[in-house]
Amino acid sequence: MRPSRSKLGLIRLTVVLLLISAVALVCFVKGFVAAEPAGRIIRTALYPLQRAFAVAYEGIAARVQLIRDYERILAENELLRQQVQEMRLLLVKYDEVAAENERLRALHDYSEQISYETIAARVIARDPHGWRDHIVIDKGTANGIAKNDAVLGSHGLIGRVVSASLNSSVVMLISDPQSSLSGRVQDSRSLVVVEGTDRTDGLIRFDCLESGDKVQVGDLVITSGLGGVFPPGLPIGEVYSVEKDFYGIADTGLITPASNLLSIESVLVIIGAGV
Repeated sequence: MRPSRSKLGLIRLTVVLLLISAVALVCFVKGFVAAEPAGRIIRTALYPLQRAFAVAYEGIAARVQLIRDYERILAENELLRQQVQEMRLLLVKYDEVAAENERLRALHDYSEQISYETIAARVIARDPHGWRDHIVIDKGTANGIAKNDAVLGSHGLIGRVVSASLNSSVVMLISDPQSSLSGRVQDSRSLVVVEGTDRTDGLIRFDCLESGDKVQVGDLVITSGLGGVFPPGLPIGEVYSVEKDFYGIADTGLITPASNLLSIESVLVIIGAGV
C-alpha cells in the first residue's frame, strides 16, 4: 500500500526541522571552538544529542529512500503489466490470423477438388430468428450470389442461400427443420431424403425412399443432384445411426454433417450451379 500524502508531508517536515536543529546546534558549538577547554567540554556534553540527531536523520532518510524505491518499483511493475497485456493481445491476434489462414487454406483446397465456380465468404452473424440454423455471410448479389446457391464448409455441404442482398446473404443450414434435400448413399447409391431437425446436437435425419435399400453406420451421404438446387456429389455427412421407420419397412436414421454447423466462420458459395 502506498504511503498517504499526509504521512509523506509529515516525514518531510520532520527532516527539515532536524536539519534546522542540526545547523543551529553546529553554529552554537562553533562559537565555543576558540574557548578551550570549555569548547571541548561543551562538545563532549552535546555529542550524544548530535549523535541522536544524526541517527534520527539517517533513519528518516532511509525511510524516504525506501518510499521512493517502493514507488519506483510500483511504476515499473505497472509498466511491465501493461507490456505483458499487450503481448497477450498480440498473441491472441496472431492465433486468430493463423486460424483464419488455416480455414481459408482448407476452403481453397476443397474448392480445387470440385468443378464449380465458387466464391469465399466470411460469416458475420447468426440470424436472430434462427440462431442455430441460419447464418449471414459478407457477400451478396454484387459478388454474383443468388437465392438457392449451394453453400459449402471446408468438408462439404452446409446449406443454401435463402436471401441475397447487395453485400450480404442469409444462408439456411441443412440442420434447419425447414431444410429438405435429395441425397444418395455413395456406396449403395440408395436415394434418401435428408431433413433438418430440432436436435441440439446438430444431427440431421435421413429416410430411404425404397424399402429394400440398406444403409450402414459410417456410410457417406452425398447430394444426388435431383431437385435442381444442389449439384450432385457434394458430401452431406456420414450415417450416425440406422433404424427402421414407423412401419418397420424402410431404413431411417441420423447423419453427422460433414462440417460442424455450430462453428462455421468461413464458407464457399457455389455460383450459378443450380438448374
